[in-house]
Amino acid sequence: MAGAYRSNHFWVTVVGQTIPAVRIYLSIPAGVLQLAIANFLTATLIGTLLWSGPLLTLGYVLREKGADAASLGLLVVTALVGLELVILLSWRLIRNPGNP
Repeated sequence: MAGAYRSNHFWVTVVGQTIPAVRIYLSIPAGVLQLAIANFLTATLIGTLLWSGPLLTLGYVLREKGADAASLGLLVVTALVGLELVILLSWRLIRNPGNP
């Protein structure tokens, strides 16, 4: 697993930053494996913007409309998690078409 992360660390970090439970721990293997800090920080910035940017924008839009934050927040997070699952499953099926 360390070899896979080391060879694909930029994209693993970008994708990992969009998964809340994973983003917390990504810096530990990056430090242990002595990955280039500039690449790690760039990938972290991109991944964080991909995750937080749409949520921040949506928050501002919904604030202007006077929407119920709790209900819409739950709906948005559910939709994002569902989208991540669809992307993950699609990626898995594309990589291994005969073995789901």
